[in-house]
Amino acid sequence: MSPTAGSLLLGLVLCSVGTWAAAVTPRDEPRSKPGTCPNDVSSMNCQLVRVAPQCDNDRDCEGTMKCCYSDCTQRCVKPLKVKPGDCPIPNTRCMTPLPPPLCTSDSQCKGDKKCCTPWCQQKCTDPINIKYTKN
Repeated sequence: MSPTAGSLLLGLVLCSVGTWAAAVTPRDEPRSKPGTCPNDVSSMNCQLVRVAPQCDNDRDCEGTMKCCYSDCTQRCVKPLKVKPGDCPIPNTRCMTPLPPPLCTSDSQCKGDKKCCTPWCQQKCTDPINIKYTKN
């Protein structure tokens, strides 16, 4: 077999394998799982560290784990629970600069409260339920 024919045959085999792998991979499966990634507190130390990623998206993680940036790389971690409800519509007449936030994520709020900015400061707030209608 000539080198050209061998390369052509190898190319066809690789294309077939790629097509087969794409057919086996469930395309309907969502790339993102419920929950949110926890805030990464180590990012300040990551400038000099290079760590290979352990995942590319949530499908790479077992069970309910999510693929999040943590400890200087992408890795599978336990997600934070998403609290139901929506934040109230913020007041657009705020003075700048805004006061420092009292929270940065829903996980810092007790009970069902969410971290929102309804009155010119980000703080734990009772959620509201917004009903969306189709036009």
